[in-house]
Amino acid sequence: MNTAFLLVLLTLGDVGQINAAFVNTKSLITCQTKGKMLGTVISASGTEIVKNSCFKSDLTLSKFSHSQAEKKMAHTSYLIVMERQDIEIRESKNRMECIVIKEKMALNGKNDVYCTTSTQQIIRDEK
Repeated sequence: MNTAFLLVLLTLGDVGQINAAFVNTKSLITCQTKGKMLGTVISASGTEIVKNSCFKSDLTLSKFSHSQAEKKMAHTSYLIVMERQDIEIRESKNRMECIVIKEKMALNGKNDVYCTTSTQQIIRDEK
């Protein structure tokens, strides 16, 4: 089984909302290189980066696009939990549900937890 890496790029959006972008890569070096490149471009645009990290993950997400049509696409709420080199990404019904879960996790000592939105979707294997 090949180990894949997922670039997770979290940026601060309108009214304090955190936006998530994901890039699937085949190696840690590729992931880190893309992270640096995208981080430079995003920072230069004046957007605040909350997190820009690579994680081992077999999770596949749809490709990110800046197209005008995407702005009309539905956003999915995600709870993202980061621990060392591990990441858990799961859909939540809405931002409020995510915040409640995040606060409960904080009470149990998990602080690297984010409530995000993204136009990207988790691609599930149809086995």
